[in-house]
Amino acid sequence: MSRRLGWKVCLLAGFLAVLLDGCAPAPRWRRVPSGVPVVRVLLAKGVTSVTLSAEGPFRVSSPRDPSDSMVLASGEAMVVEWVGSGSARVRVSSGQSAREHSLPIRVGGTDSRTAIGVDGKPYRGRVELAAGGGGMLVINEVDVESYLRGVVPAEIGYLTEENLEAVKAQAVAARTYALKRVGRGENPDYDLVATVADQVYQGTAAEHRLADRAILETEGVVAVHRGKMIDAYYSSSCGGRTAAIRDVWEKEDAPYLRGVRDCARGTSEVRDAYCRHSRYFEWTVTWDADELQRILSRSLPAVLGKGANPGEIRDIKVKGTHRCGRVKCLEIRTAGGKYRVHGDQVRWVLRQPNSGKSLWSAKFSIRVKRSRGRVSQVIATGRGFGHGVGMCQEGAIGMAREGKRYEQILKHYYPGSRLDRILYDPVS
Repeated sequence: MSRRLGWKVCLLAGFLAVLLDGCAPAPRWRRVPSGVPVVRVLLAKGVTSVTLSAEGPFRVSSPRDPSDSMVLASGEAMVVEWVGSGSARVRVSSGQSAREHSLPIRVGGTDSRTAIGVDGKPYRGRVELAAGGGGMLVINEVDVESYLRGVVPAEIGYLTEENLEAVKAQAVAARTYALKRVGRGENPDYDLVATVADQVYQGTAAEHRLADRAILETEGVVAVHRGKMIDAYYSSSCGGRTAAIRDVWEKEDAPYLRGVRDCARGTSEVRDAYCRHSRYFEWTVTWDADELQRILSRSLPAVLGKGANPGEIRDIKVKGTHRCGRVKCLEIRTAGGKYRVHGDQVRWVLRQPNSGKSLWSAKFSIRVKRSRGRVSQVIATGRGFGHGVGMCQEGAIGMAREGKRYEQILKHYYPGSRLDRILYDPVS
């Protein structure tokens, strides 16, 4: 190559780099010979009765003894009742027949496409009942791509075509979050729970056309950092800036979970935030003193321990904030003593009046009103909804509406990560 031609090639490469700035590297390709990974999702814990059904024939069997099985016809229902913890046995009733059975038991359609109804709510894959929590654990064993169909719309909402790239970003984040937790859960019986403690999962009832398309078009795509899948946390609305993980929880720092501005470079975190269209972008919550005292009498012992006995409120102050604007420490002075609450716990202490829900976010300021020297009212003014770590879902929607691709959205909220794709080989 001549020196002149080499210079032109370098110039062209530099121009393309600038043109494509913000796009994530093209995914690499790896093979998983065992087919689509399976996740085990806890649907219920400690239940004493559950009704199982299906729109097609389904089989009930024992993992310990595959020969011990029975097939029920389409439309039939089976009631499983907890008998006792000593023997981990249940009574299985169908029609006029009933018999006792040892746990665990598995229930699945004779056709793999048949969804299993759990108390009338259908789930793909199969359902396993095991002993736990003083009763039965109800676990849905399902391939991760089918699982996502019940997660993505429940998490980011039922959106329109203009938001497709945000839905794709949600699909990748949810897939990464789930696969990162396979085999790493606190309980060996399941990997995830079907609530906000992990990801909201609602089975086939949540499925939506746009989400199905986003899942299919990103099939197998995960976010990685240094060759390992990331902890793909996300929340509803960051209020203009996401939080570093250590600002919120006592967890190990991760370079891809540092706080980032939720707006383009050189613009305002408030006026130009990608999540500014969220109904929770700015909010105010007001408590009267008696109401807040009742809330704190329950929430402080729950968060700090049974020794907390607040009594009459004397003062509430924010004792420092993180760079992202979230409260570092909340000091509550009461007749019963002084209490300090840190990080995301402040949301669970300052629960909202009437609903009892956690405070929208920890990104707020406090104003205390007094009457005759006593606290009469406490007002919190804040921004955002959720813990604020990782991807801002409303921000992702805002970025999609500005023409950003899902790769750019994920790169923005998980800086330093890149995308990889797992190729699912069919099981022979």
